[in-house]
Amino acid sequence: MIGISDRSGCFPPAQSSPTQKPCPEAAHLDIEMPNLRQLEYLVALSETLHFRRAAERANTTQPTLSEQLKALEERLGLQLVERSRSRVAITPVGRRS
Repeated sequence: MIGISDRSGCFPPAQSSPTQKPCPEAAHLDIEMPNLRQLEYLVALSETLHFRRAAERANTTQPTLSEQLKALEERLGLQLVERSRSRVAITPVGRRS
């Protein structure tokens, strides 16, 4: 697991292990990292700019892809995809992710 550490070398409680000391003041960094599938879905969508085609490329269903991308956005607190009835666009933040 990739950990987020501050300069003191301590880790948020969820990321600490027996060899890593948890920092009480770093509790606000206690975030769950995105999973690989969610990142694969974002890449597929960025390549196709179409939810159904992205789902086919990622070997999943369109509702699953949509739900997982929404969950990724909520987890990160960022909008990665701009959705409208006629088009899909990846935001600048989404392109950097």
